Parts: sequence; C-alpha cells; structure tokens
Amino acid sequence: MSLKIIPAVLVSLCSVAYSAQDKNGSDNFSHENVDIVSLKNEARNNKYVHVLIDMNVMNSIHDLQKNSKINFEIEQEDLLESIKGYYVEGAVWKGSLGQLSVYVNNVGLEKLSKNPLVRALVPANDSGMIYDPYGDIEKIKREIISNGIAIVSVIPASSIDGEMKGRALGSSDPMQRKREFIKSLHAENFGKLWMDGARSINGELSSSAESQSINLEVKIEGLYELKNRKDIRSIRLINKKYMRLDSDINGLGIHLDPAAIDEAELSGHAAIIIHLKRYPGYTPISGILTPEEKKSQAEEIRKIFSEIVEKVEPGATERLQIVEGIASAAIELKLESILRLYKNPDYRIEKIDFSKPIGELSLNTSTAGGVGGTNAQYIWQYTRGASQWIAVIDSGVQSMHPIFNNKTILQACYGTNNANHYTTCPVPDANGDTLPDTFFGAAEPCGFLAHPTPNFPTNHICAHGTHVAGIAAGRGGQHPQGGILNGVAIDSNIVAINAISRQRSNPNSGVVYDIDLVKGLDYIRQLRVTRLYELTVNLSISGLSSLASAYQNNCNEVNPQVSDLVADLKSRGVAVVASTGNNGIRGGIGYPSCISGVVKVGSINKYTGLFSNFTNINNPIMYSGHFFLAPGGGIASAVPTGQYGVADGTSMAAPHIAGAIALIKAVAPNATVDDVNNFIAAKHSVPKEIILSPGNSVIVRSLKFS
Repeated sequence: MSLKIIPAVLVSLCSVAYSAQDKNGSDNFSHENVDIVSLKNEARNNKYVHVLIDMNVMNSIHDLQKNSKINFEIEQEDLLESIKGYYVEGAVWKGSLGQLSVYVNNVGLEKLSKNPLVRALVPANDSGMIYDPYGDIEKIKREIISNGIAIVSVIPASSIDGEMKGRALGSSDPMQRKREFIKSLHAENFGKLWMDGARSINGELSSSAESQSINLEVKIEGLYELKNRKDIRSIRLINKKYMRLDSDINGLGIHLDPAAIDEAELSGHAAIIIHLKRYPGYTPISGILTPEEKKSQAEEIRKIFSEIVEKVEPGATERLQIVEGIASAAIELKLESILRLYKNPDYRIEKIDFSKPIGELSLNTSTAGGVGGTNAQYIWQYTRGASQWIAVIDSGVQSMHPIFNNKTILQACYGTNNANHYTTCPVPDANGDTLPDTFFGAAEPCGFLAHPTPNFPTNHICAHGTHVAGIAAGRGGQHPQGGILNGVAIDSNIVAINAISRQRSNPNSGVVYDIDLVKGLDYIRQLRVTRLYELTVNLSISGLSSLASAYQNNCNEVNPQVSDLVADLKSRGVAVVASTGNNGIRGGIGYPSCISGVVKVGSINKYTGLFSNFTNINNPIMYSGHFFLAPGGGIASAVPTGQYGVADGTSMAAPHIAGAIALIKAVAPNATVDDVNNFIAAKHSVPKEIILSPGNSVIVRSLKFS
C-alpha cells in the first residue's frame, strides 16, 4: 500500500507514574502524578498489571557517571521476595540501571506501593523482546482470554546473553536443549507439552530449526513468562483442531503489488522487493544464532532468491540486493519477468512489493527548563553524549554548519530514480546511491553539491535533516534572536544519511523510499558490527496506510525487511526512534513508528507543556515499544546554509528522545535499549494526560531531566 510521509510526529507511552512511600513511611502517592485507582482497576480487570519499578537505590545519572558498573541484583531479589506469591514468577525483567518490571496482582501492587525499596511505579511497556513477524503473541493472548489456555510452538535459541553476543546455551544436542529449556520453565504457568513441536508447511528456510520446536499449553502467566525470556528463537500459535501452525491454517495468500506492473509498463522495468515467508525458526536477530546457524540461514536465503530470480530472468541474480541474513531482497526486473513472476509465484514468497515511498519529510529553547522544555542542562553536568553517534536518516545534513563545528560526521546517500522522483545523491551509481566513503559531501542537504539551491527556508524539504540533526546533537549555534542554540547530546557525533528522493513535478516535495530506508538501516548495522560504534537512529519521517488512516497496532507486515532490521539493531543495542506523524489522528500512528521495538515519539509545546494537537496518537498498549513525548512545537535549530529557523512537528520531537538515549548510553555503555528506555521512563520523564476521545484518555511520559 502506498504511504505518504510528512514531518514526523509521535505518541508517548501510556505510562502513569507515582512515587512510593519514602523510607520514613510518608505517602508520596498523589493525584498530581498518578491515579493509583486506575492501576488497581487494571490489575483487577486483567488479573495482573505490568509494572515498571524504579528502585530506591543509588542509580541517578550522577551515580552512573561515577560508576557505570553498579550492580543492583541483590536489591532486585529482595524486592521480589517481598511480593512472592503475588507476581508471575519467570515473567520478570531486570534492568542493569536499577529498574525492573513485573506482572503483579492487586495485593502485589499494594505491597509495592508501601515498600521503601520502591522509588516510583510506572506502567511498563511491552518492549517486544521476541521476534514476532505475524503478531502471534497477540493472537495467543486472545486465545487464552477466550479459552483459558492456548497451545504454542516454541523454538529455544541456541545462543544468547544479555547483550546478544552468542553464549552457547546448554547441549548442542537438540533434544537435550529442549529438556534444558523445559526444565527452566515455571511448571505452574504451563499445562501439557509435546517434545516434537509442529512444523510449517514447505518450511525449507528453517527446516533444521523446526526440528528443535516444542509444543506447550500456556496459561496467561506462561505467556507473560515466555514474552520476557531472551532465549526464544520463535513462538507461534497452534490451531487446536488440526494441531498445525495457525499461520498455515489461517494465513493469507501471496500478496502481489500491482503497482510494480504499472511502473514496468511505463518504463519497461521496475524495482521490486521480494519477501520470503517468515517460517518458524527464521530470525533476523543474529545474536541468538550460533555462527553455524547464521551462515546456514544466510546461505539458504541467498539460494532461494537465486532460484526464484533465475526462473523468471536468467542472469539477473547479480542484481539482487540482499541484506545479509534478512529474508527479503530488492531487484530491478523487466516487465516480462515481473509478469512471469506474478503468473506463477514461488510458494516460498510471502509478498512482492513495488519499491514505494514510505513518507515525506514535511532549539536550544526546547532543551532548556520551563514548562515544556527538557531541562537538558541538568544532565550535561554528568553526560554530554561523548562516544555516541546519532544516525539521522533524512534529507541530508549541512556538515559545515557552525552548529556542527568540531564534530565528526559520516555521510552516505541512497536515492531512487523513477517516473515520479529522482535521487538527490551526488555522483549517484546505477542504483541512485552515493555509497559511504566514496564521495566527500555524500549527505549534504538534498545533494546540493549536485543540485545547487539557495539558502533553504525552514519549511523546505532540504532543510529538514539539518534541523533534525541540530536538535539531536548540535552545539553552540548562534540564533539571531534566540541566542546560543544547543541540541540534546551536544558531544555526540553524527551519521548523516540522505535518503530523500525529490518529486520531478515539484522539487520542493520529496519522499523516502522503503528500499532506501533499508539501505540506510543496513549501513548503520554495518557500523555497529564492523566498527563497534555506539549508535542511536532517528527517523523523523511518517507515512499513513492511506490518506485518511493510520496504523492502529503493530505494523511489521508493511515491510518485513525494515521490521527485521529494526529487530536486529535493537538486539545489538541500537535504538531506532521515530515520529508518529503530524495528521492529528486519534486512533493510530504513522509508519515506521508503528513497527515493534521502535521508540515512538509525539510532541508537546515547549512553552506551555501542552500536548500538540497535530500529533498522531493511539492507545499505547496496541504497540510494542516505548512511547514518549518531547518538545516539537516552535523548535529553533539549524538550516542550510549556515542559517537558523523555527519549525513544528513530531519530526522535531523525535531527535530530543534520540539525543536523550545517547546521553544515557554515554554513561552506561553496557545498557540495553530496554535498560535505557525504562531508565528514561522511570527517572527522567513526567506523566501527561492525553484525551483520545470524550471519556477516553491515556497517560504518556514526557521527557524531563531532573
């Protein structure tokens, strides 16, 4: 489906926070910062409530700056002991920065609210730890709610540790590994089990992995336990009637995008993206695979794509653009080849998409204190983001702007040429790209080295990326009226990726194509893998499923290749931050913020602290991934060439969160993405009530350092 992207806007998570009693027993719960009754009602209505706990320990940003290796395991175990019998054992997330999350009942919630070890309680996010390409976890939950139990197929991971670095798990013998996994489960959360799990129909891509599957009867407590484990490669719902994978019984047919034929009929060829079926056992999260499994999966993917392409256009295999280990690939094929592929699609294909736009791109006062500011000055005394890189996939960044003096800026450009748009990459190759390390100035705004343009006004598409980068990591800019401008992570460096393709009929308009977003994300992954850079990604772009509707829940199916890359980046400690869009929609958010694991960001006014009406938002429990609000209204930052301007949008809110993540990671380099996001949610944000409709409101967290 075609997506239109505008300056990105984001939504904040439904997190209601309150402080527990202090050590003297004084009651710090107040209607000013939380409605405790709502949490109790949730626990009563759903049996359990998922709570994020900020422990009353030495875990301030100052403490972490002095000693990033502080260990809170003893205190975490003491706290769990105090609510034993009132929480779901096995369904506990323990953070390295002094937070933990649990599923507790009403009694456990009451005990937590009075425990001196608890500094604050915040509704926890579903962080999406398990790769779930088809939304099976939500289907399993619905099955349990309807019938009290569900049958699932689980494939344990072969290797893992807290940082996904590949520690071998147990025996190399699959049957012994199954026994070890079952032994580690809390038996009271499960029912029957079958050692030989269900296998998918025609699952060549993961046939060896499926031999390791187990079928389990799970209760709601068992689902919570499985969701919180890091050693699961795959979890799928089983259809009880046939004891087969539900996706095999009720799955959708192959989707063939007709827009590819339309484009090919115009130009004689078209760029398409072929997505293979995500069989159980396939995973883009390479950290839970052994080296042998990684190699086997990558080779099998390449073999399948070669077979598919050679059948319809012999000799075209060399044009395949495969992202290592990901079961999707882009290729440009002739019209007759596409027609041949569509007439007899290979059974291993899930969908074929025409490479399409995912959306358009439509300070220092925002980092200051005050009602809506982030108060970043407070945290700069402890961390300024040194050693961190913020990757801005946007319309390019003016590297020589004064706000980026003394910063290292890596550059790359990915663009698309077709009947409607043209690449803005300087010295583009056959694909429309200027690859990293091949040309100085590769990511200058809209490639203006090759497409000269006068000074860009703030609302010009070619100014967007520079403005966003200035918010995330600018330092020492001089605004004529606003004075000195600083971004959030003022000592962080920048990876500038120009992914904009300008419209032929209106060069002031442009889009980001999904194929170019994939290339940008893969470049970031390579920087993480080969250079070990500490990275955070900012995507101030947003697209809708149509002109009138946004995504009401997780949207991993829109482009599985993008979703897979986001999952792998998160497992490698790289947060992907995206805006939810500026359409003012209540009941949905834009793409790619709706992808599982993406950090979703909406806007507030920096002066009043009020929620920005243009922000797209929905009930946060509909998505996996953290939600935040940040200043996005009236934000001053850099614009080319060497100028400054003010802009509004969730595009401006998202880089505040990207910068905040970089600040925390700089003092806690071993923290995971969930560690950092939960730290911000519990310690450096304040609750704001957002009205979705009359009588229906949610509480979301707004960035505020203190």
